[in-house]
Amino acid sequence: MRYIRLCIISLLATLPLAVHASPQPLEQIKQSESQLSGRVGMIEMDLASGRTLTARRADERFPMMSTFKVVLCGAVLARWMPVTNSWSERSTIASRIWWTTRRSAKTPCRRHDGRRTLRRRHYHER
Repeated sequence: MRYIRLCIISLLATLPLAVHASPQPLEQIKQSESQLSGRVGMIEMDLASGRTLTARRADERFPMMSTFKVVLCGAVLARWMPVTNSWSERSTIASRIWWTTRRSAKTPCRRHDGRRTLRRRHYHER
């Protein structure tokens, strides 16, 4: 009897269960948009058929964050390059960016001319 019960439970556990899609995720996205004062887009597709299941702002374009960081760094450097005038001068950009103002083990800082700068370590390949 115990063996039969275990087989039945195992069989029932492997059966595919129907998934009911609800509009709740779209409502949560709308709430997040209003709280953050931003735009959120999402699309859910069935890859086998190519059919769109749910979508929010599917026709709008959003920057990919992995590639947007490069553009942002370029804009920051373009803004601060006229201040330093050359790459040979000690860079004070790091002291003006919020994530480098705290001292940590990974980014040792030191004072130079009253400003906090990052130590640069250059490792040459042999």
